[in-house]
Amino acid sequence: MLNALASRVLNSLLDDYVEGFQGKVTNFSLSGELELRDLVLKDSLLDHLDAPIQLMAGSVGILKLKVPWTDIGNKPTIVRMENLFLLIRATSKMDEEEIANRKHYVKMKKLKDAEMMKASNRTQTKGKDTTNDSFTSKLTSNIMANLQLEIDNIHVRYEDDITDALNPLSFGITIESLYAKTTDKDWNPTVVSLTEQIFKSLQMKNFSVYWDINDAFLDYTNPDDLHTWMTYMIPTEDNHPSHSYILNPMDFEVKVIMNKSNIPDFEKPIIETKVSLENVSFVVNQNQFRGMYLLSTSIESHST
Repeated sequence: MLNALASRVLNSLLDDYVEGFQGKVTNFSLSGELELRDLVLKDSLLDHLDAPIQLMAGSVGILKLKVPWTDIGNKPTIVRMENLFLLIRATSKMDEEEIANRKHYVKMKKLKDAEMMKASNRTQTKGKDTTNDSFTSKLTSNIMANLQLEIDNIHVRYEDDITDALNPLSFGITIESLYAKTTDKDWNPTVVSLTEQIFKSLQMKNFSVYWDINDAFLDYTNPDDLHTWMTYMIPTEDNHPSHSYILNPMDFEVKVIMNKSNIPDFEKPIIETKVSLENVSFVVNQNQFRGMYLLSTSIESHST
């Protein structure tokens, strides 16, 4: 039952975002483990932004999930990804047909989400399934409370030779690693039951933002070439790519306290956060500032 439920949810999510996934069936092993490789993200992934941009390439090298069905209350559910890459490029002003296609995609996505919500509500209104619904709800809440997320190598890159043809720009966000886990009140990793407070820790290593002017766009002929370039441009302890950084590589941690009490407490926030930063260096030169201004103006003109 749990295996089938998780498979249905995962299939629905992957069908929305992964190219060529429709009609495939993904099943967890009896141990609750699943591994998928070389996932290609759909070109329509960014259509809801209603912006003159195009996803040139999007991929996830490895997606691993581990759900401890037999010991869900004592072990975390782990989602692990490696090599999450998005390459985005500016496009000329969209014609009416493309605008209509994007609006149609967004509309169909909303209809699908609404249909899923209706189906869920219909299930919850059946008296004979009340016990199962309650069990499923508690199980889902427990999984989310103890969800552990691990991502190595994140690179989102935007290239634009349209906003300012004489000074093409490319900017990107890179993260060497991102880890999110549930902790106790002393911020030590743990597994919790459904309590009034949940503590989460999010750690990022070598988080950076670069903004390059007149830099060559990525030239690749196959996914392996793109993977090599996108990986090379992620700064690590042993790799120092040549970028014009507006935010130099840095490590930081975000600590979050979520107050889940059903009884309103107006003296206690629903979410409390604390951010710990190390060696923050934020620098914007004249050319970068000019590029930011032109890009923001271009986006604003498109939306009006």
